[in-house]
Amino acid sequence: MAYFKTMLVKWRAQLMIGGIVLALVLALFSFWWLNRSVKPAEEISLAKASAVKSTEETKEKVEKEQTAEVLLVVDIKGAVKNPGIYQAAANLRVNDIVNLAGGLLDNAEVRGINLAKKISDEMVIYVPYLGEDFEDLATDTEKTDSSSSQEAQGKINLNTATQETLQQISGIGAKKSADIIKYREENGPFKALEDLKQVSGIGDKTIENIREYVTINKTD
Repeated sequence: MAYFKTMLVKWRAQLMIGGIVLALVLALFSFWWLNRSVKPAEEISLAKASAVKSTEETKEKVEKEQTAEVLLVVDIKGAVKNPGIYQAAANLRVNDIVNLAGGLLDNAEVRGINLAKKISDEMVIYVPYLGEDFEDLATDTEKTDSSSSQEAQGKINLNTATQETLQQISGIGAKKSADIIKYREENGPFKALEDLKQVSGIGDKTIENIREYVTINKTD
């Protein structure tokens, strides 16, 4: 026992120093481990903010690409200040295209144009001039309903169609469509399809070829 007591007294100082060193090593290791495993709150906040910004930028880029994909091409002609071809978003209306074209001229006739209609790709908008069209518009409900029904069937009304629309009829070119409008202005609306024979260059054969595609606002 005396021997062990002597050795304990002899090595006490070394043991104490060793314990202190070991405690310091453990403390430094713990500090390093905590800093390695846990990010400071500020660093975490910055990381989150960066992630949110990246997500927003990606979303904005996708939205821009989607918007670019739905641009429509519309051709507007007639009584507007700057007729031409315009690119526009799919949710726009005819009135928006009129505004893009600089607005209406003072002698524009818009009574027969649906300015609230949504545009479509490759759409042609024709704004007639005063006196060019719509002088004999239907004023009663029965006539208006009849006209709407005929338009729904795809028929072109010879008494209200513009020169541009008349040229969509097979066999009716620029010259004949202009002559048809001139006849309406000088003689009033067509009362029968056969009245077309009064227009230069139109005969029985032409009338028979176009009969199922046109109307004069009456039951043919």
